[in-house]
Amino acid sequence: MTSARREALRAQKEAEAKRNRLNRILIVAFALVAGIIIVFVGFFVIKSLDDPAATGNFTPPNGTDYGIKVYPDKAAADAPKVVIWEDFQCGHCELN
Repeated sequence: MTSARREALRAQKEAEAKRNRLNRILIVAFALVAGIIIVFVGFFVIKSLDDPAATGNFTPPNGTDYGIKVYPDKAAADAPKVVIWEDFQCGHCELN
């Protein structure tokens, strides 16, 4: 075997060792990330199962079916009234 051939084989083995090392590092990194994701998903699923569902009145005490009255006793009789018009066929309005 010539020294050039030996050198080529040695370089090939070094390249293969680097590739194997990189593959091992990537496998461990992906396994750690997957484990962390599984732990977080499991935590939030278990936490959501433990939380009781909200019950009772969902309208705030100062609210009405159409919104919340802010300082209703301080509004002047001649104050302008704001009327909101929404078109739910509008692409923006139906999302808000």
